[in-house]
Amino acid sequence: MGIPLLEGRSFDDTDTEHATAVAIINQAMAKRFWPGESAVGQRIRRGGLDESGFPWITIVGVVGNIRHLSLDSAPVSELFIPHAQFAWPQMTVVVRTEHDAVPVASSIRQAIHDVDKDHRGGSMGTAERILEASVGGRQFAMRLLAAFAALALGLALVGIYGVVAYGVGQRTHEIGVRMALGARPLSILALIVREVLLLSAIGLILGSAAALVVGRTMRSLLYEISPIDGPTFVTTVLILAAAGTVAAYLPSRRAASLDPVATLSQRIEPFRTLDPQPRCG
Repeated sequence: MGIPLLEGRSFDDTDTEHATAVAIINQAMAKRFWPGESAVGQRIRRGGLDESGFPWITIVGVVGNIRHLSLDSAPVSELFIPHAQFAWPQMTVVVRTEHDAVPVASSIRQAIHDVDKDHRGGSMGTAERILEASVGGRQFAMRLLAAFAALALGLALVGIYGVVAYGVGQRTHEIGVRMALGARPLSILALIVREVLLLSAIGLILGSAAALVVGRTMRSLLYEISPIDGPTFVTTVLILAAAGTVAAYLPSRRAASLDPVATLSQRIEPFRTLDPQPRCG
């Protein structure tokens, strides 16, 4: 199963029922009972303090920690004993194959049937399916959260674009005056984008502060990721900043392409329609 051997040896054919009782422990158990020293060669005994119980067991190896129930469960102390020295009525057979696991399943069932014709073989499944089942609920929650986040990002883009477009429309006369006085289109574009980015920066600062507080409530949905993960925050800020820039670029480009003469004439034209001659009523 790829569990690393950290110290000592693994089980071999000499560990029979008539040989000295041996065991392999995991790293969590070694650190718990023998901190700062080697656990190989130490002896333990099952059955409590009763000397007439089980025999002494010699630890011959230390292996890495594994998680049986879920990926986010903390490793606990574990003891591995050879099946030949302590048989268990139930067992799980793990088979590693270089080919597709589905055709191999029939061969495994046949091998079990050859040993015991009355044994049905139990249920079978690949390691990938077992892993998917253990994280299925969390993946669904995170996918749902990602969908809402994408929807929120879309609404933010539409909102930024609408606000900037409306603001540009309200400043049409100002932009026309600036361009009539010699402002270049590029400077107009930079002016509006800079103002939008300033507002976006303020929003990102406030949003990041709120995310640091609210993110702690998502700790149970995360695996080996801190709720204040630095790369995640930096990536999110860059995405939102880029989104705000794109949303502000189109209205700003439109403003930079305005004709100053036409813009100013729109403001002057209404006054030309007034009748210069006063009327008596």
